[in-house]
Amino acid sequence: SMLLLILCYVVTIKYGASGYAISYVIVPLIIAVVLYLIGAKKYKLKLNIKENIPVNEFLKYGLWVGLGSLISKLVFMMDTLMVGNILADSTQLAMYKVATIIPVNLIIIPAILIRTDFVYIAEKYLDKDFLINYYKKYLLIFSFILALIFVTWFLFSDQIVLLFGAKYSGIQPIIFILLIMLVGSFLFRIPLGNILSAVGKSKWNTISNSILVVENIILNLIFIPKFGISGAAIASAISIWTSGFINIGMFIHYLNKYCKVK
Repeated sequence: SMLLLILCYVVTIKYGASGYAISYVIVPLIIAVVLYLIGAKKYKLKLNIKENIPVNEFLKYGLWVGLGSLISKLVFMMDTLMVGNILADSTQLAMYKVATIIPVNLIIIPAILIRTDFVYIAEKYLDKDFLINYYKKYLLIFSFILALIFVTWFLFSDQIVLLFGAKYSGIQPIIFILLIMLVGSFLFRIPLGNILSAVGKSKWNTISNSILVVENIILNLIFIPKFGISGAAIASAISIWTSGFINIGMFIHYLNKYCKVK
């Protein structure tokens, strides 16, 4: 990530948008080659598979994970595309894109924790008590983090927006709506979606994300003509919260149908 940040900054200054795109291609290739060379020389990976799982099961799992991830990313692209097409106003589009920078990038915080614990969760995929207690601890930690985010926003919102320039001073309400969206994403959508993938239900996660995208498109078509860029933010917030509630239902269903209490 640091290499990507540095290369994007340096190359984009010289080559513009093309340099930015080139950086996103080059960095993963560099990292892949370096890790392969290090791994080939220093480590031998040993797989200890206790169950005889068909190869097609691994392939289907990987397909659903990849598809779900792709669809998930479409949500944060779709509203920007629809703002640009429906409003056809470059100023409004620029303001909305700037407003999304902080909320969208804050999503990396829960993603880091869940990805770190992914294998640990997978090992306990049938342990109902563990999964429930893990999620309770997660909620406690991220409720505190969200409280800090909102306190910081209420105290320093003007100063934060000025970092993007005085011409964006009117985007505070948009950012606030997107922070409301962030609550649903932090507490429900991200953790439960990743837990479902970790316990082998990546298909369920993909279904949830697909519903999210369709709902987001419909709500954008309704709200953007009426409320402008505020409508896009409202559509995203409602969609994310709906996806979060769907994930709650799926998580409860998984616990009751597949798990056992120790």
